[in-house]
Amino acid sequence: MTGNQQVFIRELPRESVSAGNFDIRETALPRLSGGDVLVQHHCLSLDPYMRKRLADAVAGRFPLKAGDLMMGRTVGRVLESHDPSFRVDDVVLGWGGWQLFAVERARR
Repeated sequence: MTGNQQVFIRELPRESVSAGNFDIRETALPRLSGGDVLVQHHCLSLDPYMRKRLADAVAGRFPLKAGDLMMGRTVGRVLESHDPSFRVDDVVLGWGGWQLFAVERARR
């Protein structure tokens, strides 16, 4: 593992959502500090509420903006842990966003 793939909002959709509203970028793997876990995502949510959140951002009611990582729930496996509550290979639910890997603060 040397890199991460992430989906960023290129522009907020004015009408229907299309692939053109997003960019896929290759980035460096995130670094951990104390209390963090590195998660490899296996499932990303794609739910109807996300369209509403994008529309609310267009109307100025939600802080999503161009350049942000696309938000969303994730299910993944812990690859590295700097918190004793989580072990390598634990399966976790989080808000890691649309990316292959995420560093998340360990919480139960």
